[in-house]
Amino acid sequence: MKRSFLLVLACAALALAACQAANPPGAEPPTTTPEIYIPIDRAIPDYGITLEGVHLQIAGSTLSEAFPPGCTGGAPCTRANADSRILAVTFTPRDLPEGNMLAYKNMPDVRIALEGGGTVRYSLTLYDNASHSLTLGFQVPAEAKTFGLRWGDLVEIPINFETQP
Repeated sequence: MKRSFLLVLACAALALAACQAANPPGAEPPTTTPEIYIPIDRAIPDYGITLEGVHLQIAGSTLSEAFPPGCTGGAPCTRANADSRILAVTFTPRDLPEGNMLAYKNMPDVRIALEGGGTVRYSLTLYDNASHSLTLGFQVPAEAKTFGLRWGDLVEIPINFETQP
């Protein structure tokens, strides 16, 4: 019992000496890195969307009468066909090397899944050289309300959208 107590006391003394040696008197305390918390509604999910090795994130989507969303007519504005609207889904790269363009001409099979089981392939594209964002346009039935993105062989990704006239 006496030996155990002495052993514990010796270990405590060694630990105290090690702490004092690591931070001698008069030295500044070590700088700690603050933890950053991102609220769940601000976190950006990674669905595994890639284009020739570059990871893409969904930056937004809009359901409207024209492509690109917000255009008012004239070239390059495209109007939706009768009984349809255009779902525009915009992607931005997460890790595009500096000075490179997104390889948007080498797209995999990209479709929008509709309620009831049908799919629609994209028919419109818009690439923004300044932001390197890629917007794909899908002509969807006007009455459709629920959409899922099918990018190659990935699991279907639910699409939340804003509506514009």
